[in-house]
Amino acid sequence: MTDPKIQQAIDACRPRGDDLQLPELDFLAQAVRSDPEVRRQYQRSQQFDACISGAFCDVPIPAGLADRLLAAVGTSPDQTPAIPAELPSPPSSGVASRQDSEPRRRWLRGVRPRTWATMAGSLAAAAALIGFLLVGQHFGVTEPVADERLPGEILAWDDAVVRQGWNDNVRATEPGERPLDPAVRGVPRRWGQIATRYDSKTIVYDLAPPGADQAVVFCMRSKARTTSLPNAPPWKAFSASGGLTLGVWRHGDMVYVLAVRGGPRRYREFIEASPWIGFRSGTGHPFSLIAKA
Repeated sequence: MTDPKIQQAIDACRPRGDDLQLPELDFLAQAVRSDPEVRRQYQRSQQFDACISGAFCDVPIPAGLADRLLAAVGTSPDQTPAIPAELPSPPSSGVASRQDSEPRRRWLRGVRPRTWATMAGSLAAAAALIGFLLVGQHFGVTEPVADERLPGEILAWDDAVVRQGWNDNVRATEPGERPLDPAVRGVPRRWGQIATRYDSKTIVYDLAPPGADQAVVFCMRSKARTTSLPNAPPWKAFSASGGLTLGVWRHGDMVYVLAVRGGPRRYREFIEASPWIGFRSGTGHPFSLIAKA
């Protein structure tokens, strides 16, 4: 997982900004240049923030939403807590302590003071969640669809996986509840579990070798009785910006989202004839072959 200090700095950077040029973030700029994993996480965070900000700009705010959100958190408009003009300084025991605290305050003022924006961030997250739920209920969306909205969801899921952390225990029982479709070529090297609006126990498998571009499969159990999804990985998948190729299909009561960076050609490498001979007649657990090795 990303170092907490690096992760905090990445979270502080504004989308499409020049925060990496700040002296206080020189350590992050060096990490982005030298560490591919940090660079991917920084780019993912930038894309996610840009996607969320764009969504809030494009979607009209429902009438009375602010009052409903304030009521949900037990706060009335005239009781909104005042935002402090300055962060409290930590106890100082000398000149060195005061000098050490000043760059931290300048960093927070110059980048994005998340401490001051806690309530705003919570309300925004609540609004986004309500928006997803309202859209899903109104239009009957119960399964992901490969269209222009899915890349934004993939970014959110990627961020959730990073924050939850990957699990390298290939003998864990949780992945067996959301098995990988045998039509997918490759052996997962790790897995994670996150909550999505389609399945609160979505399992994601990482198929990419260490240091390679992203290749993950999100596996979710569907409650929909009917579906418009194909029953196998689509050969002609949805191509998004940044070289991201997405394939969505349903096999039984499981829905799969294959997200691969590197273009359609690399995507097809993961859906060609599987070398896992006899896998379909096995237990269906994606790690069963590894466990027997």
